[in-house]
Amino acid sequence: MASRRPRDRPLRDRADPCTRSRLDNPEEHIQSATRIRIQRFKDSLTRIPTENVETLHALRAAGLRLGLISNADVMEVAPWPSCPLAGLFDVALFSCEVGLVKPEPEIYERCTQALGVSPTQCLFVGDGGSNELVAAKRYVDRVCLRCHGESLARAGRGTPIYK
Repeated sequence: MASRRPRDRPLRDRADPCTRSRLDNPEEHIQSATRIRIQRFKDSLTRIPTENVETLHALRAAGLRLGLISNADVMEVAPWPSCPLAGLFDVALFSCEVGLVKPEPEIYERCTQALGVSPTQCLFVGDGGSNELVAAKRYVDRVCLRCHGESLARAGRGTPIYK
């Protein structure tokens, strides 16, 4: 039998040694990736820009009711209780807990009902993922786009993209 040239070998055999060793022990690789993912979400929920926290405090001080809708899974939600934002929302709906996801209209409806407000009294601020802005507009009166990294205060001062 003729020996294979390097380019004829299966891709897994051509992988670098680090990758190849991970393939040799998939359970260890999965556990490592899981630990990294959990830590990433924990870090993202503890490193909230001060301006965002201050904006939410100011909105609450002004008497506004605040709701959070997130398409999060159980690993993403696990660090929520230690997040600086956790106590700043009157209602926090996580898709893994309520069995609904954005852009399903029922998740918006559930949030407004839990807040005790009508959709016409709401402003939805989101980053546009999961087609959430179009779906939110079908349910609430005003929708604003918040770009990744943009502060909540700046997004709230912006012109709504849908009226």
